[in-house]
Amino acid sequence: MLDFLALASPPPQTVAVIDPTSGECVTYSQLRRRIAVLQELFDGPDKLLVVVEAARSISGIACYLATLGAGHTVLPLDGATEREWQTVLGQFRPDLVLHSGGAAPTAAVDAAGYRPAGAVDGIRVARSHRGIQSPRIHPELAALLRTSGSLGTARTVRLSYRALRSNALAIVAALGMTAADRGMTSLPLGYSFGLSIVNSHFAVGGSIAVTSRSPTGEEFWWQVEHAAGSCVGAVPLTLRNLRSRKWTASGSAALRMLLHAGGPLDRHTREYFHQTMRNAGAEFVSMYGQTEATARITCLRAEAAAGRLDSVGQVIPGGVLTIENDAGERLPDGTVGGVVYRGPNVMLGYAWERTDLAAGDELRGVLRTGDVGCLRDGMLYLAGRADRQHKICGRRVNLDEIEAELHDHGFTVAVESRDDVVIAVVTTKAGALRSACSGLEHRFGLPSGVFRIIEVDRIPMTENGKTDRPAVTALLGSRWKPAVSPDRVVR
Repeated sequence: MLDFLALASPPPQTVAVIDPTSGECVTYSQLRRRIAVLQELFDGPDKLLVVVEAARSISGIACYLATLGAGHTVLPLDGATEREWQTVLGQFRPDLVLHSGGAAPTAAVDAAGYRPAGAVDGIRVARSHRGIQSPRIHPELAALLRTSGSLGTARTVRLSYRALRSNALAIVAALGMTAADRGMTSLPLGYSFGLSIVNSHFAVGGSIAVTSRSPTGEEFWWQVEHAAGSCVGAVPLTLRNLRSRKWTASGSAALRMLLHAGGPLDRHTREYFHQTMRNAGAEFVSMYGQTEATARITCLRAEAAAGRLDSVGQVIPGGVLTIENDAGERLPDGTVGGVVYRGPNVMLGYAWERTDLAAGDELRGVLRTGDVGCLRDGMLYLAGRADRQHKICGRRVNLDEIEAELHDHGFTVAVESRDDVVIAVVTTKAGALRSACSGLEHRFGLPSGVFRIIEVDRIPMTENGKTDRPAVTALLGSRWKPAVSPDRVVR
């Protein structure tokens, strides 16, 4: 059924999904019929693991909803490489694969020995040659989502039906969404931020405009205007790109909200989008979340942002945030410590292989995020990752704080450390960065000359727009020269 998320059943003739490129428009009634046809694939009483190549299309959306609505477990992949497909098929041995026939999924599915089983609604169907896998999948397991892998190896998160539903409804409440809202699929559906846009719009009886175009391109914004899109999500890399091109919201009459999540954003870029959205009678909203919390944890609406631009906002409805020390003791307002979130949208746990899908709730609604920050007047201020705290010349500093300061100064930079030296990897403006680093030495109580600057053509990024830390580390392995004077730019 379609209503696993919905607050209320919309009228049958209400538009559910629109494709602005082809002009195809599907009502809720028509979408239900397409879902019913797809659900005929799920024969038998056993709970299945279904990989859906959740291409941002009407058929992809229908496959996703059909799997969840039938009570099975969905693992959405969107734009995955052949190697990523091979990893997923090898780790989790899905019972059914629904894909569009692209080169990467077809090669991986064939290599894994899946049997072709025809096509439905333009989607190719492949079945496992092993039959139903054992052990059985936990009855509450709704979805598997892979993390970005920006801090290391990508992990796979187990999410319950309750987590999907509660986070969708919390986002609806936090953003004041209504059935008139239409979200754009501006992000991959295998990414928790992108999937949450779909979930929250269906939860309120709204609609989705499907596109695989990036918000950095002109065609995407033509589609926003043509489809009367009201909600667009974007990650920091996209937003910085738009700001550099002096993008404004003036050409998108229906656009109500531009949503930011997926990582920290420098102050100048935040100020720019607050202003340009305000000029258009719309709103820029910053949010913080993790895949481990289904999607979102906090929300900073525009009316609360004045004087609080450094905050990521207040906790979403139904959740509780605390700041705790290593012993698990709560810390008072303004004190920096570990960020801990409690709520119904917390994951069941991680999955590494097929047998993990039988496991139940291992976290009991408590997520120790791994982030460091503080609460002031109910607003969360982040200071970086706990595992990004390093001791430099005897003084403990958070590399994320240094990186954020440099971003605020307009630098595209990644900050790492090695051998009591802070390494700033930069793409341009190395000379100006050297001056900025001198000021940071005093700001963080570090000795003079502690910064080393390495200039590169580009900083490695994940597909979700985050700095790819393992790739940066690998880059440093080939560029790091400890004997070189700290004053010199290593090229």
